[in-house]
Amino acid sequence: MRRVTLVLAAMTVLAGLVACAPGTTQQALPDGVEVHLDQSRLQRKTRTVFLRVHNGSNQTMRLRRLAVTSPRFGDVEWTGDEAVGPGYETDLTFDLPRGRCGGALEVTATLSYQQGDQAFRSVTHPADVYGAATALVDRDCAEETLRDAAALELGEITVDGSGRSSVLVLPITLTPTGRRDDVVLSGFGSTVLFALAPAADRAAEIPLTGAPVTIDLRLVPNRCDAHALADDKVGTLLPVHVRADDLPAEADGEFFLPIGARRRDALFAYYVQACGLDAA
Repeated sequence: MRRVTLVLAAMTVLAGLVACAPGTTQQALPDGVEVHLDQSRLQRKTRTVFLRVHNGSNQTMRLRRLAVTSPRFGDVEWTGDEAVGPGYETDLTFDLPRGRCGGALEVTATLSYQQGDQAFRSVTHPADVYGAATALVDRDCAEETLRDAAALELGEITVDGSGRSSVLVLPITLTPTGRRDDVVLSGFGSTVLFALAPAADRAAEIPLTGAPVTIDLRLVPNRCDAHALADDKVGTLLPVHVRADDLPAEADGEFFLPIGARRRDALFAYYVQACGLDAA
């Protein structure tokens, strides 16, 4: 499978793609050609997603230009020369721009390509097949909502106790901005590596108004498994749950704590120590 990289472009460049180049025929994607949006599990710590182009037609496609737009994120544009033979597929990878609050993703992909001597342009609406891109921009929305209501600051990680009974403590300070009075921190979530400590399985709901408040997020190993640690992709993506008037009523908004590399290393070190994985 071949991969090519998309780059962000200014709106003025994107607008130039809207009109067909001379000699280009506008048409629906050829029969058998499918396009969808997704994200690899290996990239869950990043904003890298991909647009997969599967060529199920009986002719080679030479991809020349691609524009991706959505009301939920900034525009993406790529130009190049990528050949996709019959029965093959290519992943066009790019970093998803910062997302906005809103409704459905409603992605539009405009693909310019050549088959034989003829140039074509097709506009299609690729599905976000597993909801990965939608989850990214929904997390952006939840984080933006919280930060509009309160500044979030992480303290230094400490460990209470030792061995299997120890607890990792991460202080989180929230300083209300006064701009919103409808936002509530409704709790935290577990990961494949870390669970909330007993009696802290769900933090008390905290309205983000009034005086600053500091919460101690207390974590313990979810399971002690050397293989889970070695294969980890998402174990340090610690969920924060948010409620607000303009977030979907059926579920809390969620984003991941911005713990950074240093605190991530501390989480791994605690996991190793608490589970006894450092024993000879």
